Amino acid sequence: MLFAAAFVTSAPAQTRDGGFVLDQDKRLQIVVHILGEVKSPGDYVVADDTDVLELLAKAGGPTEFANLGSVSLKRRSSVAAAGRAPDPAGRVVKVDLAKFLREEDEPDPPILQPGDVVTVSRNKMHSWRTAFTMVRDVSVVVSTYLLYRRVVQ
Repeated sequence: MLFAAAFVTSAPAQTRDGGFVLDQDKRLQIVVHILGEVKSPGDYVVADDTDVLELLAKAGGPTEFANLGSVSLKRRSSVAAAGRAPDPAGRVVKVDLAKFLREEDEPDPPILQPGDVVTVSRNKMHSWRTAFTMVRDVSVVVSTYLLYRRVVQ
């Protein structure tokens, strides 16, 4: 318990403009969001050099229905690029974490920026499970009906 308490900061964070936060030790922190098939979706304050995989781990890891091959990173473009106006809608970057974890020569997952939204999509197993659940429920109703008809006759 003493070991875990050493990493918990009790002082409030100081918010700066642009989505950055300074913690008690004056280290730069950013606020990012994670949604979808993770155990604890929500807003997280993480170090400014955190990547998508580290955020996924911080959110409790993927659920059994997570598709790590199709993770999307929605990034807000606040800075205009080469004479163009900033895109208020941002851009979406597809990240294949399954491939990164499986292969050695894959590039590292992208580093997060303030306000990034990471979404972990569902895999096909979720659709199959839903279909089988519906078939099971229908079969219970039909069996009950047939049993009732048999008892009544």
